[in-house]
Amino acid sequence: MNKTDLSIIIPAYNCGHCISTCLDSVLRQENADKYDIIVVNDGSKDATAQIVQQYQTQHKNIRTINQPNSGVSFARNAGINIATGEYITFIDADDIVGLSYSCVEQYLNNKNNNVYRSQYNDLHFERAKFQEMPKFELIYDYSYFTRMLESAKKINADLAFGNKITINNDDKYISWMGYKDFKYIGSDNKQALLIDADKRENANFALYRREFLNDKQLRFETSMPLDEDILFCMLATLHAQKVALIPHSNYLYHRYAGTASNFTNKQTSIYKYTISNIQRFSVLLHELSKNPKWQELYNIQLKEFALQGRKAPFEYSECFAKETCLLCPCTTCGDCIHNQILIKQLEKNKQIFMQKQK
Repeated sequence: MNKTDLSIIIPAYNCGHCISTCLDSVLRQENADKYDIIVVNDGSKDATAQIVQQYQTQHKNIRTINQPNSGVSFARNAGINIATGEYITFIDADDIVGLSYSCVEQYLNNKNNNVYRSQYNDLHFERAKFQEMPKFELIYDYSYFTRMLESAKKINADLAFGNKITINNDDKYISWMGYKDFKYIGSDNKQALLIDADKRENANFALYRREFLNDKQLRFETSMPLDEDILFCMLATLHAQKVALIPHSNYLYHRYAGTASNFTNKQTSIYKYTISNIQRFSVLLHELSKNPKWQELYNIQLKEFALQGRKAPFEYSECFAKETCLLCPCTTCGDCIHNQILIKQLEKNKQIFMQKQK
């Protein structure tokens, strides 16, 4: 496969019911025939492989990796390892790319709807809640990839963030998250970008410079069943020298009950997300501790880690930062005895909860 501007990695497990819609949304984009499209069939037992094979006969730039079922992180990593694009992006097989904001604009601006708005730094969030979900027309924007690429290449960005439309039929809401203005950010103001990466809750609707991922050895953590997206995105944000924030580029995310990040049983949800928080913060804090420039960031994330510990079941409380860290007025941890104890706990957490799968 020759080098191209973009590699599009699509993990797929039993996605026969939706993979065609996903691929169609990719293929209708400008210059789609010039991109490296990689579908990672993660041990599907339905017609996923056969459907993708049919697309391959018509589109020579579609490649397939067939592997035993190993999880979405293994699948994404496998795609990264064979990608040829200058940039890499990820798409879930039940999502689509390249929608116009006008699809949801009337619902998010209708005073009769229960609309909630908030803003975190440059990241805007809008949500409309319904008694009964409306049926809305999909209006496509065919410049999703070209706009993202042009904006990223303009500054040779390591990372470029786009926008997300979410449809949640179970909880009956539509939301939009993204940026309203172009903005380019250097290696400063990392805290604002880390908040953005956390709030995005997803590694999709973004571009990553492939050479940057390889230089920093950034891959998805295969031992994490949840929030591996957030960790990957936060680590990429932390190491990126240049980040582009790009408006008008929307990714449609479908959220369903019963998927990996949604649990109908409350106790199961609490347990899974507790483990996820231990894993994510243990890795992130360990990474932040390596660089003296990140001491203030370390302190901020440490307080967030302590806050998560307040919500955790008692049997996991010792794995989190202590209550004293949350209430500490200091801006850096320095030689604090609590931090010295925590560093040992973080290493223990990594051994217990982050067992590497080779």
